[in-house]
Amino acid sequence: GVAMARGPGGPMGGHALKEVLQALDLDEDQQALAKELREEHKADREGTKEFHDRASEVFLTEMGEAKPDSRTLHGLIDEGAAMATEAAHNGLDGLLELQATFTPEQRETFVVEMAHLKEEGQQKREEMREQHGERGPKGGR
Repeated sequence: GVAMARGPGGPMGGHALKEVLQALDLDEDQQALAKELREEHKADREGTKEFHDRASEVFLTEMGEAKPDSRTLHGLIDEGAAMATEAAHNGLDGLLELQATFTPEQRETFVVEMAHLKEEGQQKREEMREQHGERGPKGGR
């Protein structure tokens, strides 16, 4: 959907993207499309949550075994990576569908606002590194 999640495969958080879209003064049709795409993205997120819940159970079960099944664990990684790729592609496709409706002014505003978000993100990462070192607040975990 349109809210490309920061987690699997998306460059911007959904909340940040929502703020950018608000700056575009979308017309009614664009707003309806954005809402539809957000609902589709919500379904993707729910599927991802279900996968993570199941994968956690399998991981813990396997790690409790004397000899965990590496094929099963690698399969979980592969399945999660495939889901992340699909979610990122769906998010991008939705964003491209919405972007196709933008006026030239909305496209320009979108690019300017996204560049601003990128700068803010870089600044926050630099601040975290200064406060916590290269490995972050949890020591790299």
